[in-house]
Amino acid sequence: PWGELIDAEQTFAINFTVHSEAFPHSQYASLRLKDAIVDAVRKHSGKRPSVERRRPDLQFDLMIAGEQVIISLDSSGDPLFKRGYRKRVGRAPLNEVLASGLIKKTGWDGERALYDPFCGSATLLIEACMQQAKLPAGLFRESFGFERWPNYDRELFERIKESRLSRIVEPRMPIMGSDRDTVLIKKAFENLEQAQIADIVDLEVMDFFNSTGQDKSGLIVTNPPYGKKLELPDVAFFERIGDHLKRNYSGWKAWILLPKEVKSIGLRHSGRMEVLNGDLACRWTYYELFSGSKKKQKGGQIN
Repeated sequence: PWGELIDAEQTFAINFTVHSEAFPHSQYASLRLKDAIVDAVRKHSGKRPSVERRRPDLQFDLMIAGEQVIISLDSSGDPLFKRGYRKRVGRAPLNEVLASGLIKKTGWDGERALYDPFCGSATLLIEACMQQAKLPAGLFRESFGFERWPNYDRELFERIKESRLSRIVEPRMPIMGSDRDTVLIKKAFENLEQAQIADIVDLEVMDFFNSTGQDKSGLIVTNPPYGKKLELPDVAFFERIGDHLKRNYSGWKAWILLPKEVKSIGLRHSGRMEVLNGDLACRWTYYELFSGSKKKQKGGQIN
């Protein structure tokens, strides 16, 4: 009943994925669906809705696999990984959802300071702060697709939002970031302001290799510069990171996102997991930092 799903005054678009011998040209299938929607709404109301590819009021998703056809009404609008807080980015920003997942994998419970020494536009810091402050992930989005559905219940949605906002708390321990690039720090601060946490996260312009760890129970989470969007530094750059961590951050723990080509940073890792950063194969790698050798720390035994 298309007339119940879309008003003639609304615009719509169709995303399509087609793998079927019945439709050798996938766009033809979407054109057939578009014609069906327009004809049905015109029959229902006497008017026809318009197609708008850039910012449609409603979006339909068409999937055809063999002889199976699924037509869905998109409830999100913009992809959900777009939180809405990131107005300025660097050249190789982390996907927000990837950043959130990486923070969760650290097991960070907010009981120790958190520091990103290559913070860029602050995606890791913002996602960490949002988790600890219990900020809803979609809080800063302009809208969701379902808000333009005919049966959208605004009062119900406002009640749901209020119930989530009532749970917000202030993180107990410092959340800090630095970068040697003044322009990136400015972008990071603008993103923090957009996320309404500029007074919670501390930023400063600083070269990591001039830094020293002060809090002996801190956690480092970071995504150093590398990859296709930034020139891949040689292995010596990452070994320098490892050496600086060992000399200056004894007592800390660190999770570092490393390109798969980098086999070691001169430290023995305590855990790691394979992840994709876009199309780049990486490892989210965990280090327990201390002075001297691990063998000595374990009383002569390596576990």
